[in-house]
Amino acid sequence: MEKIGDKIRAFPFLALGLALLAGLLIGWLAIGWWLWPVRWINADPWDLRVEYQKRYVALIAKEHAQSRDADQAREALKGWDGEALADLLAAMQYQARDSEIHRQLADLASVLELPQAGVAAPTEPEPHSVPPLRRRLVTVLGTAGIALAVVVLVILAISTRTWESATELKKRTLREQAEVPAPISEHFVSIYTQDQGKYDDYFSIEAPDGRFLGECGLSIGRILGQERPRRVTALEMVLFDSPDHRTETRILMSRYAHEDAVLRQELEIRGELVLAEPGAEVLIETNNLQMLATIEELRYADQRPAEGVFQRVVIDLNVRIKHLPTERLEGRS
Repeated sequence: MEKIGDKIRAFPFLALGLALLAGLLIGWLAIGWWLWPVRWINADPWDLRVEYQKRYVALIAKEHAQSRDADQAREALKGWDGEALADLLAAMQYQARDSEIHRQLADLASVLELPQAGVAAPTEPEPHSVPPLRRRLVTVLGTAGIALAVVVLVILAISTRTWESATELKKRTLREQAEVPAPISEHFVSIYTQDQGKYDDYFSIEAPDGRFLGECGLSIGRILGQERPRRVTALEMVLFDSPDHRTETRILMSRYAHEDAVLRQELEIRGELVLAEPGAEVLIETNNLQMLATIEELRYADQRPAEGVFQRVVIDLNVRIKHLPTERLEGRS
């Protein structure tokens, strides 16, 4: 069972195709022909057995002999394959023992303007007189078989990998996992206090070999008024991915700024707006870097507007290096 599971994982498309084929065969043979076979009702006359086709045509011929209504006869036999009907009438005329019945059949054939029968006096219906429904069924089944064969061939073409034993598959999986380097993480803490003069707290992100990969950190995003110490109502948090030449920005806003429509409109063009709350987490991601910022501490100054001026904010920054660039980048001087 383990080998079967390994083979299914190695060839998922082939397994899916075989399962589809098995389901179609079970549904067609077991369900369609044995459990719930199809029952034909309201069949057309040309789908009946030959003897019942003859009875139907004989009745139409007798009715036409009495009414002489050619349009009525054509309407009664409308939809019948012309060649099949011509051969059937020819066979019925040949087998007729009564001259009156023979004459009725000949009259019907003449008013229907049917094509020339394949054989002048056939004793049995020709192969092309098989009911059209049966011919259509054979065509549909044949087309379905060809389509399934094409699907299997395409799946086989896609699944070009060789079969592997369970041991070989495990070895290959472990080898591939060993080739993927473990994620590299860096940890920083940024602290803002209202009494500090300047706040531009950025940290360099470097690869183990010293290559410069980017920066992360925070700075003042928006102040209220010109008073000293500055009344900061929003902080700007940045993650810069140097190999990707991409910068992602988030704006940490006080509750007052977050609820002020004018401030929101002013700041949203600089980055995604985030309400600063204790314990809040902000995830920033680029192609090569991922940073999870957690607000460990948040205190507002006892100033107006209420909950509008930061007094102390402590933010924990966890940076994960997702991919190391293959090309050599010069370290930042």
